[in-house]
Amino acid sequence: MKKKNKKPRFLVLKPGAYLYIFLLLVSLIFTQALRSSASAIIFIFLMLVPILSVIYLVIARSGIKVYTECDNTRVDKGDTVSYEIKIINETPVPFPFVETIVTLPTENAVMCLDNLMRITLLPSGCHLITSEVSFPLRGSYDIGVKYLYIGDLFGLFRTEMKLELHRTVIVYPRSITMSADANRSDTDLPTPVTKRSVSSEQAEPSDIRNYVPGDSMKNIHWKLSSKSEELQVKNFSSNTDKHTYILCDLSFNGNDEPAEAGNKKKAVTEKKKAHRRRGKTSSSAGVAAAKAVGNASGNAGGTTFRSTAERLEALGVTPEHLAALEGFDEAEEISIIDKATRKGEKNARKLAARKRARLAISIAESERTSNETVKKSPFVEENISFAGEICADSVIELALSLMRHEARSGANCTVVYPDARSDSGLGVLSSANDVPEDLSLLQFFTAPVCRDKEAFARLGTVLEQSAGMTIRMVSANTDIYSAAVFSSIPAAFGGAGSGCAAEVLLASPEGLWVSSTDKNASAEAMISELARSGVTMRQFTTEPGNDGSLRFTSAV
Repeated sequence: MKKKNKKPRFLVLKPGAYLYIFLLLVSLIFTQALRSSASAIIFIFLMLVPILSVIYLVIARSGIKVYTECDNTRVDKGDTVSYEIKIINETPVPFPFVETIVTLPTENAVMCLDNLMRITLLPSGCHLITSEVSFPLRGSYDIGVKYLYIGDLFGLFRTEMKLELHRTVIVYPRSITMSADANRSDTDLPTPVTKRSVSSEQAEPSDIRNYVPGDSMKNIHWKLSSKSEELQVKNFSSNTDKHTYILCDLSFNGNDEPAEAGNKKKAVTEKKKAHRRRGKTSSSAGVAAAKAVGNASGNAGGTTFRSTAERLEALGVTPEHLAALEGFDEAEEISIIDKATRKGEKNARKLAARKRARLAISIAESERTSNETVKKSPFVEENISFAGEICADSVIELALSLMRHEARSGANCTVVYPDARSDSGLGVLSSANDVPEDLSLLQFFTAPVCRDKEAFARLGTVLEQSAGMTIRMVSANTDIYSAAVFSSIPAAFGGAGSGCAAEVLLASPEGLWVSSTDKNASAEAMISELARSGVTMRQFTTEPGNDGSLRFTSAV
C-alpha cells in the first residue's frame, strides 16, 4: 500500500476524539445539574484522559525501536538474500494499536512495494518480519520500515513517526560476453569511414588483464601466463580518435497494464474525453506516428502505408488505422477553382479539421465497441505489469556486454541512458569506469525504468560529433514510435552511413513475449523500417557457451 510522503505529526486527532468531546460536555452538564461527588469524579477523570493519552504516546515514541538487517547488500541476479525487520517494545506498557508501512519485495521479487501492516506489541515484546528472497532482475531494492503510527488506548490521538530505516540491496546484472559470431567491425556498418585501429601493429600495449572468453589468441601474454598459471591478455591503447556511443532505451512502449485494468481505464478515459474529440484537429495517434515515419523516409505517407501494410501492422499500427488513412482526403469536396481563392483555402482547412475529428471519433468508437478491432496483446499477461523492469534489465545487460566488447577492441566508449534520479535527466558511464564499486557503474546497474517516452530521443543531444563516431542504440522495443526515434538520432549528425555509423541492438527480454513467432515478425518489420533510413539492426539472444557461461549471439 502506498501513502503520500508527508511530514509526520506528533499528534493527530482520531474519530474517538469527537466522541470524547461530546462525553466531556455531557459530564459537565450532569456535574452542574446533579452536583454529586460521582459526577464530579467522572468529569475529573475525563479531563485527565487527554493528558494520560499524551503521556502514553510519549512513552511509545521513546520505547519502540525498529531494526532492519540484511545478510548481503551486494548480490548477483538469482542469489538468495535474507532480511529481517524487528519492531521491539522495550517498555512494560502494551501497544495494541500500532500500524506500520514496510517496504517489502513482491511475491515475484521484481520490485519492492509499500505495505500497511497492523500489529500488536506486548510488554517487552517483539514483532518479527523475516524472509528469504531471490531477485530475478538487476536493480536497487529498498527493504525496511518507512512510517510507524501508534494510537492510544482511548482512541483519541495517534502519533506518527517517520523512520526510513532501509537496507538497500543492489543486484548486479549478469556479465555476459559477446560470442564470436555476434562481433561486428566498423566496416560491417553502413559507413565509409576508415576501419578502427585495434591490432597490436597499429596500437601500443597499455596494460595486462585476465583472459575473457572471446579475446583474440594473438593478444595473450604467454610469458606472464606461464608464470601466473592463468591466461593474461595484453590491452592495447587505440591510436584513433573514433568514439562509440551506446544509447540505452530503458522504456517499454507497450501497454504495461493488464487487459482488464487497461480496458476499464480506457473506458473511463474515453467517456471523460468524448466531448473533447468533436472539433479537435488531431488525428489518430497510430496514424500520426506511422505518417511521421513514412515522411521521414522521404516517401508520401499514403503510398507508403498501402505498400507496407503488413510491416506497419507488425509495428503496432492497426489495419483500421491504415484503412482510414488510405481513404482520407482532406479536401475532396472542394473544387479546384475554390481552392485557388483565399476563401476556398479557409474552407478546405475547416473541412479537413472536421474530417480529422470524425476519423478520430470513428476509430475510437470502433475500438471501444467491437471486440474484433481490439488487437490481442503479444505479451505475457501475468508479466505485463512489470514489463518495463524486464525490458530495462535485458537492455542493461546487453549494453554492458557491448561496452566491454568495445573496450577490449580499443575503442573509446560512452554509455548514455535516461536517469530520472539526476538533475539533467540522464546518466553517463565511460568504459574507463568499468571497475567494481565505481559510483557511475553502480548508478548504471541500478538505473530505474524510464516512463518518459521522449527521454530516449533527448539522449542524442549530449553526443559530440567526431570524424569516426559510431552510435549503437540498445532497446527492447519494436514499435512504430521507436523506429521513428532510432532513425532521427543519426539524422542529426548527417544520417547513418554519411555523418556516422548507426546500429540498433535489439534485446530479447525473457518472459515478455507470448510467441517467438510474433517477436521475430516484429523484429523483421523493425529491420525493414530502419533500413529505409540507413540504420541497421540486430537481434540478440543469450545462449550457453562451451564453458557453460552465457553469451550473446546475434539471432537476426
